[in-house]
Amino acid sequence: MHPPPRLATPPTRRHVIVGTATALLAEAGVGAGRWLNPAELERLARLGTGDAADAFLAAHVSVRRCVAALLGVPAHEVDIAQRCERCTRAHGKPRVTSHDDVSVSWSHAGAFVAAVASSTPVAVDIEPPARPHPVPALAFHPAELARIGERAGVKAINRWCEKECLVKLGLVALDDFAQLDLNDGYPGVTFEQLAAPGGAICVLATSNGP
Repeated sequence: MHPPPRLATPPTRRHVIVGTATALLAEAGVGAGRWLNPAELERLARLGTGDAADAFLAAHVSVRRCVAALLGVPAHEVDIAQRCERCTRAHGKPRVTSHDDVSVSWSHAGAFVAAVASSTPVAVDIEPPARPHPVPALAFHPAELARIGERAGVKAINRWCEKECLVKLGLVALDDFAQLDLNDGYPGVTFEQLAAPGGAICVLATSNGP
């Protein structure tokens, strides 16, 4: 008897946006802030005005643009919800309320913003190219420190981004970082470095598991 044919895995569909908050808000256009839901607007109001508020707004607008491009729907119709499983507050892993089969993620640090929507589990993290202080040693496994060297350098920041992505995918916790050696990658996860303006370091992680 012949074994049953293997079903082909459907190709991953995704849309990614990376840029500065100023540029992305200009691309989205006037009034894009109205796309946010009440919970997001409340968090935005707490940030006041300035770079932090602009980055928050750009990230939440950009992830809607990603979903819109992926699904072929207007960006203003996309609703994103967050709910912490521990405290039930409006933060934690995000989801598209109308499409449970779409994975979304975003990140903002300083002036830099990244967002993604994908048909498979995905996470993104972005960091400025330079840090005022080194990444804490406890963020790394001893074997990683031997390879990374300078904890304020690009290799250290890139590894930090990879671990942040694993947290966003729900695969590890922050407390796991010191015991987590990613020198040989992480089972079932593909990491990619994305081009970003101003030398920012941006990592996209895709889960290949179920």
